[in-house]
Amino acid sequence: MAENANDAILNLLGPVLKQVEPEKMPALVAVLERAVGAYYQSVASQSQDAKLRKLLRDSKENEDANAATIERLHDGAVEEGKKLLERFPELMTLLDRAFANLSPAQRLRATAEAEKVGADLYRQFAGGVGDNAAARADLLGCADRELKNADAVQQASHYV
Repeated sequence: MAENANDAILNLLGPVLKQVEPEKMPALVAVLERAVGAYYQSVASQSQDAKLRKLLRDSKENEDANAATIERLHDGAVEEGKKLLERFPELMTLLDRAFANLSPAQRLRATAEAEKVGADLYRQFAGGVGDNAAARADLLGCADRELKNADAVQQASHYV
């Protein structure tokens, strides 16, 4: 189920992703991290289940930490992210559309799978920092947080 949902997400986002220059991809990832964090917060705030709220609030904190790491490592990432949203105003609508036909549990499972893809992306970013050991460690920390989120969000899918 989640793989099909992620295929649908990639199909919808693909045209946008192909237009983003490689050097601007970290800024886009930071924007997406913040959007996913907002989604987790929204789901958590609508639930009465304490376990689900904790899992998703912790995941939101991880998303925000990852976005902050990118913004710290890439000068101008915040401004570039804003420009990308202006350039691609349909981006958030496309994300909403990708999830529109999924149940809340399916949305969370799809997002958990996307977190694993995010971990791979952070490992790729870490491989591209040359001799900068501190940046590599920070980006590998982001990958670890993505994997923690994948597990937490998968667990959360059982509580909706």
